[in-house]
Amino acid sequence: MIMKMKRILASLSVMLLLLNPFAVQAQSNDKEAPEINNVQIDQVSDSSVTVTWETDEDADSALNYGLQPNYGIVRIPVADRVSHSITLDELEPGRVYYFRVVSADDNGNQGISADYRVQTSGTP
Repeated sequence: MIMKMKRILASLSVMLLLLNPFAVQAQSNDKEAPEINNVQIDQVSDSSVTVTWETDEDADSALNYGLQPNYGIVRIPVADRVSHSITLDELEPGRVYYFRVVSADDNGNQGISADYRVQTSGTP
């Protein structure tokens, strides 16, 4: 009985594809990662930093950061922008943070910036 239902479902799937050939999505030939440019530290306070950057195609926004060069991550997982901005909140005052930005397009091609560092204002 189960095998018969599986065959029926498979037959229905084939029939739907034959009736609607546009239901199959085309794959993209895009193999290039977004190019990351103009990485800027826009705002620095005792407890937050805003980092902005641009990409040459629509991409998502991610920022790897930490108190050491091994990073944590903040990500906006929607590949719909070429101008990016992420604010890191609840940081410690007077501390040096290391970061790099990462952006990926809809095809998973990922661009990664150089490594940067920024110090929050205030006293530790």
